[in-house]
Amino acid sequence: MRSTETTRSSSAVLNTITPWVERPAPTSTSPIARASRRYPWAALNIYNAFAAARAEVIRARDNALHRHYEPGLIGDDVRRALVSDPIGLCVKANRKVLETITQYVHEQGLTARRVGLEEMFAPSTMDL
Repeated sequence: MRSTETTRSSSAVLNTITPWVERPAPTSTSPIARASRRYPWAALNIYNAFAAARAEVIRARDNALHRHYEPGLIGDDVRRALVSDPIGLCVKANRKVLETITQYVHEQGLTARRVGLEEMFAPSTMDL
């Protein structure tokens, strides 16, 4: 039998390994809130950089697949499926998925409370 000194609960081990998981909600004095107020354009610039990179990848994909479309090696059904956007970069389109993730993270004991999306994303990006 192990002594109580060497036996630790999984949450105690998790808190030791990942102390940042249970950080307090952003307040007006938190670094995230201060940075968001001081540089309100930063979050949109980061979003725009990811959107531009994603557009370049999609353009490269389409160029690579074009030679397969022309002779009919890839059908119209596949072409239509590739035109749709299965993974949007915005909070608005992914709200339900993101809220489900925060719920699961809390239910599994990885956070002390369910973290709101408003705490994780800059206000300027919430409606994108």
